[in-house]
Amino acid sequence: MKEAFAEKNGLHSISDLARVESSVKAAFSYEFMDRRDGYRGMIERYRLAFDPKNVNRMEHSLTFQAIGDNSVDVIDVYSTDAKIKQLNLRVLKDDLSYFPVYQAVWVARRSFVDKHPWNGRRS
Repeated sequence: MKEAFAEKNGLHSISDLARVESSVKAAFSYEFMDRRDGYRGMIERYRLAFDPKNVNRMEHSLTFQAIGDNSVDVIDVYSTDAKIKQLNLRVLKDDLSYFPVYQAVWVARRSFVDKHPWNGRRS
């Protein structure tokens, strides 16, 4: 959420959303809405009751446009999204440790790795 909205409402963690759940407008990506560890699970874990007519499903890139235009108050983000800083967003703390730690790794075929000098080996 935008820093100004978070500050005005004293929001620092996902649990804090309970204070504004009836009026908050949200836009979540299709993936977040459909994942087992996404919207439904978060709502259950945090016992939130967002007004369904204030929760929109949309393309992830459009959620940034929506929050940038002040059309919504809350969106889902990846912690590496550059627009977090660009739009002055506050990432709320997952105070109930609902979300798992996602660790990305690069995977490549051995034949590809062996062909390139940057792999630290001599072929």
